[in-house]
Amino acid sequence: MIEKRESIFKYAARCGLPMGGYLSVMSVAMVFSDKVPLLSLVVMGMLLCTPVLVYKMLRARYVADDGTTDFSSLWMIGILTFIYGSLICTAVTYALLQWFRPDFFYDMAQMVIDQYSKVPAASDMVDTLTKIVDKGLLPSTLEFLFQMFWLTSFLGSLLSAIVAVVVRKMKIKN
Repeated sequence: MIEKRESIFKYAARCGLPMGGYLSVMSVAMVFSDKVPLLSLVVMGMLLCTPVLVYKMLRARYVADDGTTDFSSLWMIGILTFIYGSLICTAVTYALLQWFRPDFFYDMAQMVIDQYSKVPAASDMVDTLTKIVDKGLLPSTLEFLFQMFWLTSFLGSLLSAIVAVVVRKMKIKN
């Protein structure tokens, strides 16, 4: 009996669910880090652990395939995992910014203005940021979400390429 192997696309979709949760927790922590400063350490820790998570996902597939998975397949799994995860994270972040922190960008701009208004050398920056706030030129939630989605997908693609090389270099133990 021939065993049918799961496609890389289905595998990436299965990996995209936990990746989406992981990215969503990072996003929530980032959005609330101005209220709870300790959350910024959580974001940094999670950011540093992301390559380990990607390695475990790609390595599991590589081992399941007895070391026959080629670089391009591993890379594609990583790319798709980040795209699927980014979609989930974008939806969660949209809900968060829409209902729980609708003034997030204004609050951040005001915080920067307040902090840098105490620094004489930063007066030009404070003036510029004040004009941006006054004219309503802060990014909208959707603009931010599109940028976040594409940045996460792109950086995830780069990370996946690097991790795919590492996964293929590591020998499988019998």
